[in-house]
Amino acid sequence: MNKKTVQRPTTNEKKEKYTYSEDPEIDTDLAVPIIENDLKVPDPKDF
Repeated sequence: MNKKTVQRPTTNEKKEKYTYSEDPEIDTDLAVPIIENDLKVPDPKDF
């Protein structure tokens, strides 16, 4: 259980950097809700 909680923030931080770096055209308003969804339901690919 502890390992999963540690992995979630690390994966979320990476996603934040990629969303802004790969798609600079996307507004921050659109990027924020996408990150929130990742926090609630982490993608199975991350695990």
